[in-house]
Amino acid sequence: MMNREEKKRVRALDDYDEVVGALRAAVGQRPPASLVEFAYQQLDRTQKGEELRVAFLANYTVEPLARQARVDTALAGLRMREWTGGYAQYFQDVVMPNPDLVRFDPDVLFLHLETALLVPGLSLGGGTVEVAEAEAFIVEHLDAWLQAALDRFRSRIVVANLVPPAIVPLGSADLKRHDSVRRVCYRVNDWLIGRAAADPRLYLFDAEAVTMEVGRRSALDPRMYHLSKNPWSSEFLAEAGRRFASQLRAVSDRQIKCLALDLDNTLWGGVVGEDGVGGIRIGEGDPVGEAYQAFQRYLLLLKRRGFLLAVCSKNNPEDAREAFLQREMPLSLEDFSVFRANWNDKASNIRAIAEELNIGVSSIAFVDDSPIECKLVGDLLPGVSVIHLQGSAAEFPRELESTGLFDRLALTEEDLLKAEMYRQNAERKRARSEVSDLSSFLASLDTRATIRPAKEADAVRVEQLFNKTNQFNLTTRRYDLSQVQEFIASDRWKLDVVSVEDRFGKLGIVGLYLIDLGSDPPVLDSFLLSCRAIGRGIEKVMMNAIKSWLAEQRPGQGLSAAFIPTPKNRPAAGFLGEEGFRRVGGEEAGRQENFLSAEEMGVEDVPHIRVEVASG
Repeated sequence: MMNREEKKRVRALDDYDEVVGALRAAVGQRPPASLVEFAYQQLDRTQKGEELRVAFLANYTVEPLARQARVDTALAGLRMREWTGGYAQYFQDVVMPNPDLVRFDPDVLFLHLETALLVPGLSLGGGTVEVAEAEAFIVEHLDAWLQAALDRFRSRIVVANLVPPAIVPLGSADLKRHDSVRRVCYRVNDWLIGRAAADPRLYLFDAEAVTMEVGRRSALDPRMYHLSKNPWSSEFLAEAGRRFASQLRAVSDRQIKCLALDLDNTLWGGVVGEDGVGGIRIGEGDPVGEAYQAFQRYLLLLKRRGFLLAVCSKNNPEDAREAFLQREMPLSLEDFSVFRANWNDKASNIRAIAEELNIGVSSIAFVDDSPIECKLVGDLLPGVSVIHLQGSAAEFPRELESTGLFDRLALTEEDLLKAEMYRQNAERKRARSEVSDLSSFLASLDTRATIRPAKEADAVRVEQLFNKTNQFNLTTRRYDLSQVQEFIASDRWKLDVVSVEDRFGKLGIVGLYLIDLGSDPPVLDSFLLSCRAIGRGIEKVMMNAIKSWLAEQRPGQGLSAAFIPTPKNRPAAGFLGEEGFRRVGGEEAGRQENFLSAEEMGVEDVPHIRVEVASG
């Protein structure tokens, strides 16, 4: 809680980040209901700069949920600006659509429908015909709204699933009837899952899980509904806001990529250096050991979601490794992308982990049971998300899950194989150290590259590359998912992706180029390559494919291309010149215009890469 003097100090602050810091220091990341409005006002007063724009629509008064989400999002380290639709105006706002909503141009469009308000007469037990009609209405109604939202807005669409009402008129018999309200909700939710699976811009918000977390009786507040047409309790709003902030993080550039994990009293009970390998508590037959075993299984689940695991422990490295080799436990040494067990301070080890993985420290969550170590890392590396484990190990999975740091809205093949890809990359580094010259090393990799037109199934991965690739990126233009889908579907644009594999395994889709064929001559709008594939000649193979395609499909036209320098894309600075492009005109704000004539489209062989180019 905050007392009067603390609130006065916050009101005196003019800097948004200072306001967030003061609020977080006072209430952590879970503000009590009594402080939400105060926190919202202070954030709204000071917030400036770039922010995620989120539109909230519902069949009830949605402002309380929007304000709660704004506060929770700020405490999670993100900036959000909200737009709220009028009471039960969700359908008109999108289908018409509302000019104010169009001007707002949301990044995320959120829809939450309360079941009892959607079809008030549902579940009265009048017969299967009425229920079938109600179910058909809900599906048709939702489908019409979704299609309008997808057609009229470029946003990601987040739709809450239906929650069965707290009071079921048929009582226990409801569970046995085909025409029960519960079964209608479940069937509609199943339809929503299928609908979301079919469109990469559509995501689900698990309102039913929120209701289960706070309790069905506690989720609804009938008195508040009659007063303000908002049916939800403060407990429901708090949990829903936290979960929504977690989903927003998943679509932002503030995602966690790696967990840096302590060992002693974190992954097992006891201290391996003092208790010995046989004395640590992990495994069956011991309640404490079983709790740590369950926590390790949870960490494996996070790994399967695409998060990397790293060890960050003050320990003798031999003792730490021996524990994994001698004791049976869910995690093995192979599950860790980096293993840092030494006597260095943990902030230095986290920096080393970030450098080895080629990620920023702000992409790391540090997990430790020691308050001293947590404070040290938090003070020295304020960008790191610090999770202090307290109490029983049986609560550790819930502690991590409740942070909202480890959500995923969608998973690409590259996400699922990320840990394996980093392991393979470590093997490549070892192989490089064993070969004296670069050309011999590249030849030894047996690299295969496939270049093909992007498909709808590639859209999420393509959007990731557009928005996360910084180093080898000629123009650093950012495109959202709806724009990517337009590129894929349009004849004006040629969007090709390159996937790579070698003797160590698959790297997945690592690069792309986008050509505007509507211009004369064509314009190379974007050309980018993931950092993990730089330095292998892949970029030359990609440009060879462009030149060959233009020579065949657009003979005599040439190709225009720009290089737009940024603080991070220096590795791409000389590429166009190396490929035969000539500078044309002067520089404007650092932008360098280039042109490749048809006569200069020479293709240079890259002998250490086998290339397959699919037509399209």
